[in-house]
Amino acid sequence: MNDDDPSLKPSLPRVSGSEPGTSDAPTRVDPARAAADPLPAGSALRYRWMRELGKGGMGVVRLCHDAQIGRDVAMKIVRDDLRRSPERLGRFVREARVQGQLEHPSIVPVYDMGVDESGSPYFTMKRVRGVTLSKVIEELRRGTAPGFSRRRLLTAFASLCRALEYAHSRAILHRDIKPANVVLGDFGEVYLLDWGIAKVLRAPDVNVESIHEDDEELIETVAGEMIGTLGYAAPEQARGRVGQLDERTDVYALGCVLFEILTLQPLHSGKDRFELLLTTTRGVESTPSKRAPDRDIPPELDRICVRATALEQKGRYPSVRALREEVESFLDGDRNMEMRRDLAAEHTARAEAAVREALHGKGPAAEQARRQALREVGRALALDPDNERALSTLEQVFTAPPSEVPSDVAAQLQVAERQRHRQQIRDAVKADLLGMGIALPFALWMGIRDWAFVIGVVALTAVSLVFKGLAYRRPGGRALEVHGYFAFLFNALAVAMVARAWGPLFVMPVLLMVFAQGYAATSVVAHQRRVLLTACAVQVGAVAVEVLGLLPRSYSFEGGTLAILPRGITHAQTPTLVALTVFSLFMIAVPMRLSNRLQEMLRAAEQRSMVNAWQLGQLLPNRALGAPPPAGGSRAEGGGEAG
Repeated sequence: MNDDDPSLKPSLPRVSGSEPGTSDAPTRVDPARAAADPLPAGSALRYRWMRELGKGGMGVVRLCHDAQIGRDVAMKIVRDDLRRSPERLGRFVREARVQGQLEHPSIVPVYDMGVDESGSPYFTMKRVRGVTLSKVIEELRRGTAPGFSRRRLLTAFASLCRALEYAHSRAILHRDIKPANVVLGDFGEVYLLDWGIAKVLRAPDVNVESIHEDDEELIETVAGEMIGTLGYAAPEQARGRVGQLDERTDVYALGCVLFEILTLQPLHSGKDRFELLLTTTRGVESTPSKRAPDRDIPPELDRICVRATALEQKGRYPSVRALREEVESFLDGDRNMEMRRDLAAEHTARAEAAVREALHGKGPAAEQARRQALREVGRALALDPDNERALSTLEQVFTAPPSEVPSDVAAQLQVAERQRHRQQIRDAVKADLLGMGIALPFALWMGIRDWAFVIGVVALTAVSLVFKGLAYRRPGGRALEVHGYFAFLFNALAVAMVARAWGPLFVMPVLLMVFAQGYAATSVVAHQRRVLLTACAVQVGAVAVEVLGLLPRSYSFEGGTLAILPRGITHAQTPTLVALTVFSLFMIAVPMRLSNRLQEMLRAAEQRSMVNAWQLGQLLPNRALGAPPPAGGSRAEGGGEAG
């Protein structure tokens, strides 16, 4: 202690210490001097005792009213059974001095010290209103403390760390950090109490008496117990290795407090002091999530607890500040997550309201409501992927499809339809040109009887190509129905001319069927019906004109024999056989190609749909997908979870 400091001049009993500029050898408390050099008296009359607040190992805390200032204060007075012990009186005074010179918002300030009428030393301090952390943890364990969230307790823990940081900067170790010595005030205050066994390290520049205990002193306190509290005391403290105590000793106790905040159970437990001492010196499982798997403890806090409560000092945080910074770093992210959850809840509420309107409404209003619901639930899940309400809302939207196709989807379908029609028109043009390129040479080879027949086929095909070109330029809507229909009509009439070569019931029906199939491949039902009726009309009409005698007949029936009477070309043997063979191959290949083309389009559409569904699935957790677990058992067998 610095003798030049007037704040410490009153005739207080001198507790062991070393003075700046003197020998560093530790001195012991002088029992005779402690008893003969009493505290100043006379000031106790200003305090009116109201009631007892609590008891500790060294003293009793009373609620008193300070008549001079007019405020309520807490008075700590030595217990009756300890008044005759100079050692205990010395420690009591030492506690008041240590606490009185630690000026920090989380350390209760000392107002006054002296002796009362009965000669018992006392000191007064600020009256703290609040609840101890141990009481809060007990109520949380019972589920009766809803106002104390994990974030609030971690914030209080960070404040506790700051108080210890300050004390360590003054070369003082607390040595008895535990939930019972931490008070959470009614307005967010955090107080660290009971500095009775604080250890003042050797630091000449600090305005507090430097007290160095012998190793034996660490084994017993004035109350006959180990200095500190088993279950929170660090292993080196529990072993009585006084020379090893440093900041990391208090870091260990803070780690125990943090563990208890997270798990609602103490790090060390045992039936008696021996078991507590054994678990402290040998170590226990200090990963909170393993000890309390139902508490949903983040891995960052697991790592902080494990390091803070390492068995060896070198494995712990080097300072309380380092521990606090880790906790505050987590809190920064946790506050951000809490804000994200709050925003997600707001978006979910709006999504739920929109879903109700979408499911019960009709027309554009219902479509707009569904669009809003999906957007809001998407925002909610982006902020909080595990939000159960948002996932349920999403499931509700997907399991109740709209009664009307949304306008955006209808527009996309129209674009896809136009693209498909363009491809069909290109295929039809190729088929026309290929057919003419094959048919004309064969007709010339077989021999032409009626050039009007050939000219008619070529002319009708050319007109059909013109309408195909118009349909290609405007492949949707009314243009398709008009231009596409007339393209088919002239193709069908060209096919009808083939009846002059093979008759209306041979070759012509197959060609007509192929063309009708190609033109009917559209989603426009009216167009499908027109193509079908036109094809049937052309086929029946070709037979009718011969039966009615409007054109010479193409078939003769004599003696059970059917004979084809070609009117447009001659049927020489070799060219006719070759032509029929090529035609047969053409009729096999073309329908198959049309069918393959439709299958390719269908597969492409399915693939796009599945890829979109897969991409959507990657944005959502498995809860939304409702996917069954991988076959064969656990995830570990499959190498992890997909996506």
